[in-house]
Amino acid sequence: MIILLKNILMEREPLYGIGKWIRGFESSLMGITEEQVDHVNDDRIGRTLDVIFDSDRGSMITEIAKRTMKNFEIGMDEFHNDSTTITFSGSYEDADGSDKGGKQSAKITYGHNKDHRPD
Repeated sequence: MIILLKNILMEREPLYGIGKWIRGFESSLMGITEEQVDHVNDDRIGRTLDVIFDSDRGSMITEIAKRTMKNFEIGMDEFHNDSTTITFSGSYEDADGSDKGGKQSAKITYGHNKDHRPD
């Protein structure tokens, strides 16, 4: 996951190109060994994303927040939970709330934007 996060922050390379992209960096900067670099490919990343989809994301985010606070010695009075609005545009036929892999997928519908945007 750290590789995906670093890619989003640094380059935004598509999944199929991350294996090639990562070879342009010292492996230790990506948190992996030189041997592990050879195993980074779009199939493995796709399987990782599938596992995340099937996971209890609420508990995962809570654990990430707890570890962040501990590792960086941040108190609850300093920690900020950003609940930024996520706005979608376009057509998302597959985002219908149907069952995918034993879990209900997201359902994108018209709603009320908390930023009071009309779109």
